[in-house]
Amino acid sequence: TLAGSVTSIVNRRPVQGAGAIAIDAATGNSGIAITDRLGRFAVRGPPTGSYPVYYPVLGGRLADMAAAQKARVIQGRITNTSATLPVGGTVTGTVMSGNPAQPAPDVCVELVRGGSGPRILRGSATRPNGGYTVTTLLAGSYLGQFTDCSPVSDQAPQWYPGTPFRGKAGKITVRSGQVTSGIGGTLTPDGSLSGTVTGPGAQPLAGICATVYPHSGDPTPIVAITGADGSYTVPEAVPGSYNVEFSSGCGATGYVTATYPSPVTVTTGTATTGID
Repeated sequence: TLAGSVTSIVNRRPVQGAGAIAIDAATGNSGIAITDRLGRFAVRGPPTGSYPVYYPVLGGRLADMAAAQKARVIQGRITNTSATLPVGGTVTGTVMSGNPAQPAPDVCVELVRGGSGPRILRGSATRPNGGYTVTTLLAGSYLGQFTDCSPVSDQAPQWYPGTPFRGKAGKITVRSGQVTSGIGGTLTPDGSLSGTVTGPGAQPLAGICATVYPHSGDPTPIVAITGADGSYTVPEAVPGSYNVEFSSGCGATGYVTATYPSPVTVTTGTATTGID
């Protein structure tokens, strides 16, 4: 059992209705509890292990917080822990899209806390006027991403202040009890990338991995697979420069890996074809 209490830094009084979530990412073991009117909680049943503890709150002045140290849970024992929640900060802004730019509703806003402290992610969605508000943020530096979450998603995701790559995102400073405003952006349409892969005798090859690597920024690749006619498509490619590699492993075997001879540029709202 992991047991303890949660109090407020404002008045040192118990916080009712706060969460206490313990997760061991290595094993997938987890447990959750909600504080009572005295601010007490008990997470029962997690196996022996070391658990980061996260204390989320819903609304109000206080901030979500992650414990600085892991809690060591041992079978048959009660591990005591506690937390004092600080006053939270707020981030607001407006997201636009289109040309001319119009307010963009249904855009998912995610703020990821960086730095050396515990990782915290909070989110919201834009209203019909394109505006959003994220509250209960622990003070610190964050990165912000805007992603089109509408039923018909056709806008490229974007990191504040206007880059497709997380590695080039700017820091958003959140201060306790204060509002950081003007954190917005203008989304632009996705591009696409497609081509055909052939083998000996110019015959189309199915089951070839077409792996698209960003030329700069985030290292995460996109993998498309060729169909029976040898063609592949990456329908929602963030505008930018990519290297493209073709290899066995997605159904086909026995072929030497080939790389497209030059970086491929994907532009907003444009289909880039012929990457063969």
